[in-house]
Amino acid sequence: MKKILIISLIFLGSLAANAQKISNLKPTFVVWQKGRNNISLNDAKFGVVIKDSISLSLFFNNHLFETIENYENTVLEFRWYYYLSTRKSLMYIDKVNYKEALKQKDAIVYSSSYKSLRPGWWEVQVISSTDKGFLQFGSTMKYQIFVKK
Repeated sequence: MKKILIISLIFLGSLAANAQKISNLKPTFVVWQKGRNNISLNDAKFGVVIKDSISLSLFFNNHLFETIENYENTVLEFRWYYYLSTRKSLMYIDKVNYKEALKQKDAIVYSSSYKSLRPGWWEVQVISSTDKGFLQFGSTMKYQIFVKK
């Protein structure tokens, strides 16, 4: 009985260690941008031809930042991954701070761009500096796009 209990505790401990923390900072809208064209998260999974660069933009309600202490110190870390045949590889990390974010009338927009995307699957994960959690939009916290030739 003790062996089963020990194995169960080890298993539960490994699950907790691998769990990804979700940030309290919630975007109101997330979109891929190719030039001046917006690409929805759903359409991005069907494939997009990209010649120059692509951006992932996260929109936040202006009022949200008024309730966060030290919002001027908020940095979002965009981690760009490329899927190889058996694993994914970290290709680029872009840290965008509040001063670099685009301030609009009703929104604050954090955006990260990447050039020279090779064809295949790409994924971007965004981590907030305020609570070290992954930013989640709906049920999505890994923003994926399929790049066609």
